Amino acid sequence: MKTLHKLKLIIFILAGFCMVLNSCKKADNFKKPNTKNENLDLIKAHAYVKDKMKQIGGTPLIFPVHKKMEVGWGDSKNNISKIPINSGTYCTNYDLPDYVNFIQYQRIYVCDANNGAGGYFIQWEYELSWSKVVINDNGNVKTQGFIEILNNQTNTIDLTLTIDDAIITDLGPDPVYSPNHRYSIKFRMLKSSSHDGLATHFINGDITTTYTVKLGATFATSCPDSYALWILPASWFGFTGNTGLHPCDRTDYPIFLPPYIFGNQDRIGIVGYDPQFNCSNFGGSFIETDLQEVQYSLDAGLTWNLFPNVLGGGSTNNYILQFGYIRQFDFAESVVLSPGTYTVILRFRNWKYSNGIPNPLTTIPSLANGDCRSPENSSLPYQNQIEYSAWAYEVWPDIDIY
Repeated sequence: MKTLHKLKLIIFILAGFCMVLNSCKKADNFKKPNTKNENLDLIKAHAYVKDKMKQIGGTPLIFPVHKKMEVGWGDSKNNISKIPINSGTYCTNYDLPDYVNFIQYQRIYVCDANNGAGGYFIQWEYELSWSKVVINDNGNVKTQGFIEILNNQTNTIDLTLTIDDAIITDLGPDPVYSPNHRYSIKFRMLKSSSHDGLATHFINGDITTTYTVKLGATFATSCPDSYALWILPASWFGFTGNTGLHPCDRTDYPIFLPPYIFGNQDRIGIVGYDPQFNCSNFGGSFIETDLQEVQYSLDAGLTWNLFPNVLGGGSTNNYILQFGYIRQFDFAESVVLSPGTYTVILRFRNWKYSNGIPNPLTTIPSLANGDCRSPENSSLPYQNQIEYSAWAYEVWPDIDIY
């Protein structure tokens, strides 16, 4: 129960996403497991995924960005200043983070929002490296996200939202910038009594205009003086229009299986992005993903591991699992893990074959063959930065392995 409670803090609990209203199907169409041929772990995994898909309702679209953001000390209106505005007696070292990267954003379509009209919920995530401790609320200011909707025809702001739901995860010491720690900071736009998501025209446009969705943030620290009185704003990132129709312009979301799914709680698992074919037909010019490449790390990204085994099937009988790939309906598991408490980092990206999915599926995709994958951004501080930037990420802290 302790693990379950911790997981609830970070599981994507948002309602689901479909690109077209009438493409949403009920999760009850999920194929029931064959209890005579499938072991208990797989039966539990089916039940868990069915429950998750009821919450999600479709396939979230994740967009890797990996863009280095400008940051600076600012005022209460999020205006960036190149010099500190306030001085104090406790925290007079106004050092900036060594970097703040806008990692990714996610759009989730809610089929039943706005009394059946549908709407979008947004999540977005930063990674930063700083000598200061980032916290949610220090009593004076908060770590907050901001959404602005710019009307591209009138060049005016049609909507502004403040997002207080921030998930902050300390990823540990930064191996490049000592003595900093790396932080993952995720903002979630949640359904509430005040709003049912962004109206669809803000994302897809309407007859007269398109809109730009601008995402920004401020970060609060535990410093008791100047860092508490003033906030550190990050510059805005904006996207326009109904993008992501091609799988190599986005990343679809696989479903993580926590260890309590497994009888011995000694491994973790992964499920493809649409095991129920819940929103597999998005309509229009939307193109489905062929494969996803999925890996996990238990050491803050120093090493990456695969999910090589078919869940419930012992040794792999699925060729592509051996190389880290899954299809939309695959259930896979890791090897047995050593006991301990871990921060699990998942990374994943889409792949599309240039000449269609091979049959039999014994050829893995390759850029050299003209196949494509999720987009890259090379303007990053790390080595091997292009490879790093092609992935989308999900962080699960405090995962207990027994």
